[in-house]
Amino acid sequence: MLLIKFFALIFFNIFNLHQDDCDCKSDIIYGYKFEVKTQIYQEFLLELIIKVENPYNNKSIMQKIKTDDDASIAKCWLTDLDDDLKPEIIIWCISSGSGVYGTLYVYEFDPDRMKLSKIDLYVLQERDYRQGYQGHDNFCLEGRYVLHSFPIYKEDDSNCCPTGGLLIIIYALRNNKFEVVKEIKLP
Repeated sequence: MLLIKFFALIFFNIFNLHQDDCDCKSDIIYGYKFEVKTQIYQEFLLELIIKVENPYNNKSIMQKIKTDDDASIAKCWLTDLDDDLKPEIIIWCISSGSGVYGTLYVYEFDPDRMKLSKIDLYVLQERDYRQGYQGHDNFCLEGRYVLHSFPIYKEDDSNCCPTGGLLIIIYALRNNKFEVVKEIKLP
């Protein structure tokens, strides 16, 4: 059932990839209001702005995150993946160009300290996924899991036509680190 939902989300995201549905989006979790905005810096690079407000005492924080390239927001989620009452804001950015490389920016909010802390997702660098990887990333959340899929390219494949199948990586957040729970390779 999890895979059926994931493929439905992939299908939906393919046709909505360049729609900044998260720009100026706000949501509330545990009584805190989160807002994500974007702005351009250095002529074309994307800067993310996360603002968190406590409506009970009017305190707020704002954090600016500079991305490395020309990107746009594909989607963002506000959740508590590890159920520790410290919500995570997950922002999926995609690069422009034919590769549509995806990057997740994940920050955990600590309400006691009114602080956002970055959580890295470096699984592609740590594992041997780089061979055959050429972008075209899709991400979605299902329950307490982050699902990441991308096509596998064989050596002679063109950008339009991968023939190596599809890799789906399922992550869980444990002790403020993402761990691979399962890998599924589809033909």
